[in-house]
Amino acid sequence: MFDSLGINLKWSAGCIVKPNTHFGANCRLGHNAFVRENCTIGDDVTIGANVVVENDTVIGSRTRIQTGGYITAFCVIGEDVFIGPMVCTTNDPHIGARPDLPNEGCTILDGARIGAGAIILPGIVIGKDAVVAAGSVVTRDVPSGKLVMGVPARVVEPDPDHLAIERREADDEAHDANCYVNPFDGGVL
Repeated sequence: MFDSLGINLKWSAGCIVKPNTHFGANCRLGHNAFVRENCTIGDDVTIGANVVVENDTVIGSRTRIQTGGYITAFCVIGEDVFIGPMVCTTNDPHIGARPDLPNEGCTILDGARIGAGAIILPGIVIGKDAVVAAGSVVTRDVPSGKLVMGVPARVVEPDPDHLAIERREADDEAHDANCYVNPFDGGVL
């Protein structure tokens, strides 16, 4: 019935896994996770609580999908990807009006990070090490190593070195300890 449930698969209450799905080693499924048929899940993947992974989807090793995510059918997700809570992927470019045409899931390449609540439209490619900011609606491909944000999502930061929160010494007397700088607005966190 199942190709493989993988070595050391850990699943929580209420999980459903359909037939012909393969899990690699050390995967984790949160409460009420639902994985449809014909999926291939790599090693060390975390699928959070209430996540739905639809049929014919591939998820690469060490990828993390947070609570409430929806991964539609025919998606291909690379390795080391982070998908934040409540991210929604879509696969029907005609919104059901043309059932005669095939659906097309998105492709998320290795190392990409998708912020909470982002929506990714059908057929979109998220490039390697790209970042999609929380709440963005992705209507076109995202180049590798770029940050996109907004509705619709647009490239806003050409330098991926600015994507990490940087630690710096405070030079203001009001800040006598180290602080963190938000690279998006320069404000102190």
